[in-house]
Amino acid sequence: IAAGRPVGIVAVIGLFAIARARMAGAPRASLRAAPVLLGVLGFAAHCTFLWCRFGNALAFAAAQQTWGVSTGVDAWLKVHFFQILFGVPWGFKSSMFVLHAGCTLVGILLVARVHARLGSGYAVYCALVIAMPAVLSPDFFGMGRYLLPAFPCAAVAAEMLGRTPRWFQIGAIALSACAMLFL
Repeated sequence: IAAGRPVGIVAVIGLFAIARARMAGAPRASLRAAPVLLGVLGFAAHCTFLWCRFGNALAFAAAQQTWGVSTGVDAWLKVHFFQILFGVPWGFKSSMFVLHAGCTLVGILLVARVHARLGSGYAVYCALVIAMPAVLSPDFFGMGRYLLPAFPCAAVAAEMLGRTPRWFQIGAIALSACAMLFL
């Protein structure tokens, strides 16, 4: 899991929640699940490398600013997303941003189903790995790839799709294949 990226830390916290949920009722469950937290060392090692090589442990954040990626309150309020969404003219670029935002919304909505079907550990994991990039992204673009670690959402979506009529399944697979070209 993206140990060299901030989302890696969030994934480690989620994995700790899964490990702790699996050991529920066991004596010292939190202590027994603690080795999962060692995954944070990957991010620490990456930051150490950046500090030694470039003199800045958070060089990735500085690079984002150089690329013109907004951070802070503008990103949290999705200012860039709404500028594109309500800008004139509406076109292919706008539809791509809406597609990525839609994927994010579907992922968020599936977290409740993950909780019901797989338990609180997986729900916490999915909520965290979806929420961090969704909040920090200025426009949701790239969320298709950031949703990949939230594999339990895909599992419950497949389970739900398995209960639908055959024509709906074929349509969903065709739509997914088309969307894959643009994500």
